[in-house]
Amino acid sequence: MENKDKKNNLNFILIIIVSIFLGFVIGIVINKSSNNINQSVNINATAKTEDKININTATQKQLEILPSVGEVKAKKIIEKRPYKSINELVDVVGEKTFIVIKDKVEVS
Repeated sequence: MENKDKKNNLNFILIIIVSIFLGFVIGIVINKSSNNINQSVNINATAKTEDKININTATQKQLEILPSVGEVKAKKIIEKRPYKSINELVDVVGEKTFIVIKDKVEVS
């Protein structure tokens, strides 16, 4: 009778170990799927920035979508409004940032 109890206990422990292992594997698979979904959402958000942003009317958040433009540069852009030409941005954001964003912005 003692051998049966030991065997049952070992089977029970084995089932628990396999369950924990499967839980980890399933968690990893779900996490990778979630990352893929997040990446595709980010790609779609980036695709929307293909429309040019009007630097005279854009919100701070819209300006922050631009590459190399963070909170500080977005605030500077807003402070220096209105702009007659996008070339005026060079003095506000610097030449390197301007080169990166010049095809993504407009003035109207």
